[in-house]
Amino acid sequence: MALQYSDGVDVINTKTMEVIKTLHVGQSPMALVYVARSGPGSTTGLSHQGLGMRNEYLPATLQGATGQATVQVRALPGLDEVVLVGWDLPASTKFTLYAAHGNSTTALMSATTSAGGEIPEAFAFVDIFANHDSRFILRRSP
Repeated sequence: MALQYSDGVDVINTKTMEVIKTLHVGQSPMALVYVARSGPGSTTGLSHQGLGMRNEYLPATLQGATGQATVQVRALPGLDEVVLVGWDLPASTKFTLYAAHGNSTTALMSATTSAGGEIPEAFAFVDIFANHDSRFILRRSP
C-alpha cells in the first residue's frame, strides 16, 4: 500500500490484513513496482526517488475564510514540490497560496475549491527551503 505523503509503502499480510512493516522508499511511492518471485533483472535506471530528501509539513494560515489547509514541501533536485490540500472551505471559491518569510510574502499558486469546498491537491514547483520560507498563507482571492 503506497503512502504518498509519508513517502513509504506498507507491507500487508494478506491473510490477516495487518501491516507487518513499513518501507521508506522516498518520494512518489506509487512509482515503486515490486513483483514477487520474479527472475533476476537489471536495476539500471532505478533511483532512490528522493529517499533521504527533506520533506516537511509547514503551517498554513487561512485568511478571509473559514476552513482548513495543509501544505507539504518536498525537496527535489532544482526546485521544491509544494502540495496544498484544503477542506471545509467555501465552495467554488478562488484562493491564493503565499509563502512567507518574516514580513515578506510571495504568491505561489491559485486554486479554486470544489462544490464541496475542497482543494484535493494543488501543486507548485518553487524554491522554498533555499529561500528559508517558514510558513504559508492561504488567502481568499478578491
